[in-house]
This record gives sequence, structure tokens and C-alpha cells, in this order.
Amino acid sequence: SAGGAGRIMVLASDTSGHDLSSAFHANYFHGLVRGMICRGASIQDVFHGFNRQLLEEWNPPDAVLHSLAAAGLLLDLQAGTMEIMNCGFPPPLAASDEGWGEYQSAQVTSSPLGWFPDLPASSSHPLPTGSLTLWSDGLSELADHLGVDNLALAYRLLRQANDPAVLKNSRDDILIMRIGLSPADRPAWLPLLVQDYRGSQHVTIDPLVEFWDRSLRLALPAVPDERWADITVCAREAMLNALRHGCQGKAERQASLHVALARDGQSLRVRVQDDGPGYDFDAAAHEQAAAEQLLTEHRGLVMMRHIPAHTAFAQAGAEVTMTFPLTLSPRQ
Repeated sequence: SAGGAGRIMVLASDTSGHDLSSAFHANYFHGLVRGMICRGASIQDVFHGFNRQLLEEWNPPDAVLHSLAAAGLLLDLQAGTMEIMNCGFPPPLAASDEGWGEYQSAQVTSSPLGWFPDLPASSSHPLPTGSLTLWSDGLSELADHLGVDNLALAYRLLRQANDPAVLKNSRDDILIMRIGLSPADRPAWLPLLVQDYRGSQHVTIDPLVEFWDRSLRLALPAVPDERWADITVCAREAMLNALRHGCQGKAERQASLHVALARDGQSLRVRVQDDGPGYDFDAAAHEQAAAEQLLTEHRGLVMMRHIPAHTAFAQAGAEVTMTFPLTLSPRQ
């Protein structure tokens, strides 16, 4: 708790070293935050105060011997708000009940404490309805090395923290924190992949698909190959449609891919959105005409309507959401 009913302080830190002195500074910082927040200080005041202490008392004028990457999230459950102070951590990801994630603006991220005298102000955000995920740069570096999405790697390690097959490639400490904010009786989904693309990237769609496939297979290694083939081919067609038509192939236009896993692990949702105006197209009528006249156009839309267990279009077709079961049916 943090100085009041319904207020929760979430604090994560990562020191610049691994010696006893670094551990002391980290513990000192956590104690300072707890004490000051419980007495009504703002998260911004605490971070600014400790930064000055590092610069003026613990570091010489011409060197940075002690620094601390730190992220603080003050959750007000009654007001439905979240205050973020981020100094050196990757931006946290907030997700809805549906598992659709959004990185909290990089504008609230700065260098670690102890580097420079100026720090940004904290920022206020709506409290997510699903979950919050936070990790250190050690996870981001490992995800880059493996060529996977941060969220997919975080899910894998949260389920199996000491996974030698994955961690053998890690060069730094890894901290991962996921905070569930939806009631246990509400069907909640967990984010596994969040990616944004420019309209011009339709020409390099295959490397993008390989990235999705690699990420999801890492997160869910028990899912059969046949199921991934269905999921990735539909995601590919949806993204090609978004980039080529919704974004008109323009670099200044944007499309996004979100993948979420059901809380029980039995279903996966894929959502593709673009910032275009949508389209006026009767997919059902075209499908019937294609079957009768052997038309080849828009075969991707036909697959997207029939391979998933459920497909929903919104925003005049600028958003498509596909749901896939993760276990093969008897006929398969």
C-alpha cells in the first residue's frame, strides 16, 4: 500500500553493478521510497531527491560510479488512475481485459538516476482494466538476441523462470513483473505480441511473419505446428490487407498487430488494425461469387473468415479480430 486506501506503489530498480555497494544503494532507494510515499510525498519528489543525492553525495563531479535504473507506478484503484515515473526502464505495457496492449509513452522515460541533474516529471494515465507488465532492459536485450517480441519472452519466463534453454543466451539480470488488475471471475486475456508497422512494409511481409511465428512458438512451445500454420497465414493476409489497402502502402500510415492469450491458455486472439477509412466490400457475397466463378481475388479474406473459430470486422473493415483454439480438433 502507499499512503492511503486503494493506493498501491509498484517499484522496480536495476543497479549499474553487482557488488555490495550497488546492492546497498538499491536497498536504500527502496526504503526511501516506501518511507516518503507512506508520508505523502509524491513519486516525482522521491525520484528527484534520490537523483540529487547520487549526483551530489555519492558520485564525484567527473564520473558516474553509482547509478540506478528505476520505475515507479503509483496505482490509485479508487480514482482509476496510474502515475508513472520512469528513469532508465523500458516503457511499461498496459493491457485491457481483452489483452490489447499499449506501451505507456516513452516521453516519461529518461536516463537512469545518477546520470544527469534534470529528470522528467511524472505522468498520469488511466488505470488499465487487464494487466500491467514491466521488465528491465536485460529482457529487452535477450528478446533482441532471440529475435522475438518482449511480451512473448516475458510470458515464457513468467511461466518458467529458470528456463535454461532460453536463459543460456542472457547476458544481464532480468526482472519481469506482471500485475493483474481484472477480477478473477472476468474473462481476461494476456498480451503476447504488440507490433506497429508502416504501410510501406508490405514489401517485407515475410520477415515480419517469421518474427511473429518465432515469438509465439517461444511463448507457447506446446502448441502443434499445424495450429501455428493456420494462425500465421491468417495474420499474414490480414496484415497485407491493412498495409496495402488500409495504409495504401504509404510510409506515413500505420498498422498494428496485437496477439493475446486467453487466461486459461486455450484460445489465441489476433487483431490487426490500420488507420485507413475502411472499405465497402461484401465478403460473403464475394465468397459465393468466387466459388461459382472460380475467382482468385480476395482469397485471403475467404481464409480469414473460415480458418479461425471466429472472425469479427470493425471500423468498416479497418480492424479485424480472429480467434483460434490452440488444440487441434479430432478431424485434424
